[in-house]
Amino acid sequence: MTTKEALEAIKSPDRNVRVRALRAAGSEAKPEGADVILAGLGDGKRRVKEVALKSANSCLGDPRVIERISVMVTDETEYHRIRDKALFALGGGFPRVNEGGQLPEAAISALRSLAAVDRYRGAVLARLGTIALTPEVAALLEEYVRSGNKEEAFMATRALCGY
Repeated sequence: MTTKEALEAIKSPDRNVRVRALRAAGSEAKPEGADVILAGLGDGKRRVKEVALKSANSCLGDPRVIERISVMVTDETEYHRIRDKALFALGGGFPRVNEGGQLPEAAISALRSLAAVDRYRGAVLARLGTIALTPEVAALLEEYVRSGNKEEAFMATRALCGY
């Protein structure tokens, strides 16, 4: 399925057709693919949202996608599993974490903003410990060492040391 076909398929009333559209859009890093991913992130069906999050890796450079995923993380009305997967997607997502070796600045900025909120600090730190140690990730971990409590500083130091 081409990206143009995916743009049409994401409007289908059939959930499975929308899922196929998301997988097709996520397989290529094209600007139009972000529109398909955005539609999937706003879908009413949980399964479609999950696939959109899994497919969002190729669109993490798009600020609209990052903004939508960040909202999903903090939306208390959202299903908890979707919120968890949204945080996972911000950190480089699926199928291979931080495959390109560097997260786009928009994703790093979103993680930094979430880390500033006490409620999400621990989850962001846990996520940072699982992704590739790029200079941007290291800077976030160093902030945990400087400003975190003893446990956070310990976990961040371990991540910085490759553990």
